Amino acid sequence: MGANPGPERLAALPLLHDSDASQWRGWLDDGGVSFRPESSDRRFEDYELVLVAACAGLGVALLRSPFADAWLSDGRLARVHARAMPNETAHYLVSSRESPPPPATSSLKV
Repeated sequence: MGANPGPERLAALPLLHDSDASQWRGWLDDGGVSFRPESSDRRFEDYELVLVAACAGLGVALLRSPFADAWLSDGRLARVHARAMPNETAHYLVSSRESPPPPATSSLKV
C-alpha cells in the first residue's frame, strides 16, 4: 500500500467500523473525499470485532487510542496513515457521586 496512502486510495478499500460510520465520514471529509458506503465495507456491533477484522485482513479501520494501542505495539496491526483526528464522541470515565471511584482507576492515565 505504501506509506501514507491518500484518502481516496483508502476509501477504495473495505472500511471497517462499528455501528457508527461517522468517524470514517469525518476522516475522509478532512482529506477531501466524500464517504460513500460500499458493499465491501464491514460493520460490527462491537469495536473489538473491528480490530479483529482488521487483523484478519478484511479491510482498514480507524483506531481509538488507547483501546488499540496494544494491538499496534505488539505488531498485530500497523498504522497505514499518519493523520490522526480527535474523536468527536469522546469517552469519559464516570462513577457514582455517593461512592469513591474503584481502586483500579487510580492507575489510569489522564
